[in-house]
Order: sequence, then C-alpha cells, then structure tokens
Amino acid sequence: MHILKILFMSGLFTLALGMLGVDTAKAAEGKTASFEVGAWKVTAIADAEGVFSPSTFIGLTPEMEKKLFTNGSVPSQVNVFLLKGQDRCILVDTGYGLDYQRKGRLLSSLAELGVNPGRITDILITHMHGDHIGGLLTNGKAAFPNAKIWVHKVEYNYWLSKDNANSVPEGRRGLFKMAADAMAAYPGMVQLLSEGDKLMDDITFTAAFGHTPGHTAFTLKSGDKAMYFVGDFAHSTVVQFPNPQVAVVFDSDPAKATAVRISFMEKFSKDNAPIAAHHLPFPGVGNIIKEKQGYSFKTW
Repeated sequence: MHILKILFMSGLFTLALGMLGVDTAKAAEGKTASFEVGAWKVTAIADAEGVFSPSTFIGLTPEMEKKLFTNGSVPSQVNVFLLKGQDRCILVDTGYGLDYQRKGRLLSSLAELGVNPGRITDILITHMHGDHIGGLLTNGKAAFPNAKIWVHKVEYNYWLSKDNANSVPEGRRGLFKMAADAMAAYPGMVQLLSEGDKLMDDITFTAAFGHTPGHTAFTLKSGDKAMYFVGDFAHSTVVQFPNPQVAVVFDSDPAKATAVRISFMEKFSKDNAPIAAHHLPFPGVGNIIKEKQGYSFKTW
C-alpha cells in the first residue's frame, strides 16, 4: 500500500499533509464566501490549504506529470460549508478541528461570522476521514454540543467496527479511534442514514461509495434553486478534471471512486448544476464544464 494512504488511513493525515508541503502561512488567514440557494444562505469556509505531490495520484502518466506538475506539486484545499435556513444552522463536515497536529480554521471563522457553536443544529458528514470529522471535537469534547450528526450507516459501521480496526496493523488504527471518539462525544445525537430515509426538508442524500465505504453526497433544494455537496468526489481541478480516470491514494476503492467522479461530472456538467466540493479551489463552489478532453471547473 502506498505510504501516503497508510498515513491517511491511520489517522496520521496531518503528517501526510506535512509531507505534501502545507502552507502554514496561508493557514492563518480566514476566508469565507456566501451564496443564496433559495431560502438558504450557504457559506463556504476555508479550513486549510496545502499541496499534493504526484505520488498522491493513481494512474498519473509521465506525460501528465510533466504537463501538470510544473512546480512539482498542485494546490490542495479543505473547505467546510455552513447552511443557514429559517430554523436550522447546518455544517457539511467540520474540517480538521483543533485537537490534532494540523489545525483548522472552522471555529475561528464561525466566530467571525457571529455563529456560536451551540447554534449548530445539524452536521452532515460526507465521510469519516480526519479532515472531515476532526472538527467534531475540541479538547476531546463535542465542539457542537447541540448538533445532530447525520452519517451514512455504511460509513459509520465501517469506521466504528472493532473488527475492522483490529484487522489492520496497530500503526493504522488512529483514524478508527478518531471516528469512535467523535461519535462517542455525541450520545443520542448520531443519526444513521440508509437508502430511502428522509433527512430533512430541502435536504436529501445520495450514496456515493468509493472514496470511503460509505461516502455520501447531499443535495440542497429550495424553490427552483439547488446546490450539490459532493464531498471528496475529486481532489484536484488541475489533475482530475481533465483526467477524471485518475484516482488518489486516499480512495478506499479507487475504481468505485472513479466511477462516481465520472458520473457526477457527466451529470452536473449536462445539468449545469452548481456543486460544492471540499477539496476544490476556494470557495469550492461552481460549475463543471465539459471540455474536449475531460472537464474544467468554473469557480463562482
């Protein structure tokens, strides 16, 4: 298994990003951008920035590497999304948080926006990698004490399985523990999603398995407007949009993750539907454009 996948899947994702050249100066800057989706206000929050090296990608040809990695790396991004409706204040994922080596900016950005963590009513989890659930905890306790946690049952069962945790080498069990600790901090507040379940008014979910066993996308529809929160369907506009067949070492099932990426790119480019993605250039919101070779991303 590739060393970066071992690091990421073990919970040592901070070390992996350090190897990739995280820009800590940029990490000190808070960035937000807001958009109207019907009756909802969606705010993109930049949690962290960094870079990916060629070794992050599966299926990269020497020609691609020479053409795309002119500086030896490509940018990476971690975005979190805040959805404010009439009676709900929702996060889509939580970024890195503050309890681990890599520090995220979600809490400080929420403070700048005037949003107290206690006001968050719901948190939609696309998947349980550390850069998406790390922010659930602060000093080992629930960072958002009044929030319901919505996560797909397949994803929850995978990461909370002691058998799965015990089946990997001890050095790779950190992320399983992180997931268990995060869920334990929200007793009675974790809602498991299965096919056919109703989530809430204006918001639905879609299984997008591949990047992780239970990776999930969410859709916000209000009036005649919509936005699609697609999680980690792609990690790089530079590499994967012109070459959607290229996967990343963080994918638990690269073939399934690639199939989801291609399906989403085809659908959302055809429909001209706006997406919100966690690893695309800030604000991570925009449209997928069909090109002669692959696709491009038009940021809002």
